[in-house]
Amino acid sequence: TTGNLSLEEFSNNQWTASNYILIILKIIVCLFTIISNIYIISIVLIKSNKQKQSYTNFLFASTALADLLIALVSFPSYILYTTMNSYWPLGNNMCIFWILADYSSCSIRLVNLILIALQRLKQLIWPLKTNDDLTKLRIAFVGIIWFVYLFAWSLASSFVMNEMYRPNDCYFMYTFVFVMLADLFAFLIPIFILIILNGSTLW
Repeated sequence: TTGNLSLEEFSNNQWTASNYILIILKIIVCLFTIISNIYIISIVLIKSNKQKQSYTNFLFASTALADLLIALVSFPSYILYTTMNSYWPLGNNMCIFWILADYSSCSIRLVNLILIALQRLKQLIWPLKTNDDLTKLRIAFVGIIWFVYLFAWSLASSFVMNEMYRPNDCYFMYTFVFVMLADLFAFLIPIFILIILNGSTLW
């Protein structure tokens, strides 16, 4: 952003009670997200025995892991960045890591939700032919999804931030066309597919 403050200017800002309350609320939301997603992962992968583990539950655990990554990296980074009025004190590498964790986790989360909706739709249409067994092939498939999105977003975030590097700023914006295409394929199309799949279960 063009209006980010220097560290000295930030330290001279007058803080009000609402600023502190907002920060506390953000931290509470962050901690709640971390604890709740750790609980979900532990229930699905640790406390459940092999007979209770299913493909759908594994997808829920994968979704919770993506949410956990957002809560551990994206939330704290966003809280820091917004609290300091768009001043980024952690350098370019940490900025790239924040963007990588944020965008890849959101993309992976959407894909997991699509797979869950697709599995539910298949069970409604073909209840006798559709199994929900957690096989090695399905585990590998989810792992490949994680690898592909982490790899793709690591290349994109590294390229953009190195090309557009500005000291003490962390703003993911290369060109309008780049951002629109990234949002289209990473978010808008998956959301559209998710709406169609979930809507199909109601028809």
